[in-house]
Amino acid sequence: MRECGSNFITQLYGSFRDHEHYYLIMELAEGRDVYSLIKENSPRINRFKQGGEPAIRFILACIILGLEEMHSKGYIYNDLKP
Repeated sequence: MRECGSNFITQLYGSFRDHEHYYLIMELAEGRDVYSLIKENSPRINRFKQGGEPAIRFILACIILGLEEMHSKGYIYNDLKP
């Protein structure tokens, strides 16, 4: 994550561990999870909140661009959190 330098991937500033846990010091990415945003802005709802469908399309496009960048650099990932 530190070497990627992508605008679509959360920045990793450092990491350390103690005898029991690993710790990651990462960029703060405020917001909500994508599932809740999509559910709240579902077309079944008469009015869209917080940008509606265009906002959801933008967020999903950013996620796809991040995935494409990781794949192009040969990165392996698990525990993906959009």
